[in-house]
Amino acid sequence: MGVKFEYTGKLSGGGYFDKDSTKKVTFELDDNDLNVNEMLEEFMNFMKAIGYNFDLGDHFEVVNDFKTMTEIKVDKLDFSKYDLGTSDPDFGAVPPNPASDV
Repeated sequence: MGVKFEYTGKLSGGGYFDKDSTKKVTFELDDNDLNVNEMLEEFMNFMKAIGYNFDLGDHFEVVNDFKTMTEIKVDKLDFSKYDLGTSDPDFGAVPPNPASDV
């Protein structure tokens, strides 16, 4: 058994005689080993089949709000709170200018 997406809904723009008309779209995949990105791409194809439009370059992705930060204001971070993983006292110091040593 593969994957099956199914949609049943009213026809858009139906005239007087098709007010009760419905459309049914069934999208079946006979593939059991799709990875997450492939599955999302196929679901996007299904969404296109039922009438959704996407811009060039649009894609679906899985987002975990607990693992990702959407925006970091680097200029507002106080790096003195963090261990930068070095014991070198010159770490982060401005390098000497070779022209001034002549």
